[in-house]
Amino acid sequence: MHSWHSFWLFPLIALRMLCTLGTAAAAARPPDLADTALRVSVNSNWALPYGQFQDGELVRGIEFDIAHAVARRLQRKVHFVTFPVRRLNQAVQSGEVDLRCHISPAWTDFPERYVWSPALFMLTDVLIGRAGLPAPDSLDSLPDQARVSTVLGYRYRELDAVFASGRLQRDDTVGTENVLRKLTAGRTPYGVTDRLVLDWYRRHTPGHGLADWQLENSQTAYRCGSPVNSRVPAAALMRALDQLKSSGELERILARYR
Repeated sequence: MHSWHSFWLFPLIALRMLCTLGTAAAAARPPDLADTALRVSVNSNWALPYGQFQDGELVRGIEFDIAHAVARRLQRKVHFVTFPVRRLNQAVQSGEVDLRCHISPAWTDFPERYVWSPALFMLTDVLIGRAGLPAPDSLDSLPDQARVSTVLGYRYRELDAVFASGRLQRDDTVGTENVLRKLTAGRTPYGVTDRLVLDWYRRHTPGHGLADWQLENSQTAYRCGSPVNSRVPAAALMRALDQLKSSGELERILARYR
């Protein structure tokens, strides 16, 4: 009788040992990157110097460098989550993002859903034109019904009312670089873009065909926002961003692209 019990007991013991080892191995296994990484939203409309994409992935630029600098301070990896501009608010609401940069409270319908960083630097929108067009003194001096190349889904503080009145025609395209390409191709006489994007494009696009003037349209503080449902504590993110600026690293990042 004793040996019959032993015959069945040994497999049960072995099975229990295997289950215990499996549980221990699972506990020792590091969590997936997506579970521990800093999830940073990426706007697919960005262009250099803010962002360069390769096979749909952000691989270079100011946004890339800022995200990695913040993540290093938190001792985390970065997981970039790319969305078109119209999908970003939904992604934030559904908890898919820990940090969103290159944003202002005025650019979102739900600023209360973020913890906001202080201003990190200034973004300047400028009106530009094709080579040969005279420099305007103001928006009022542009020809009536002039077409102005803009980015789909973007808000333009100084221009939106003019577009709404019909005096100027908004001509949307996807992405800030496409605004400049449309001017280079002669498809629109005017456009609005970020000054850093314009400077980069002029330096790296021979025969760009753009006038050498620019008319400042608006300035907005560049901020980062931590959604209130972020997996990463907002206080830690804000502290990392403050250190990024106070240490001088942010200015060194910007200097690489000027």
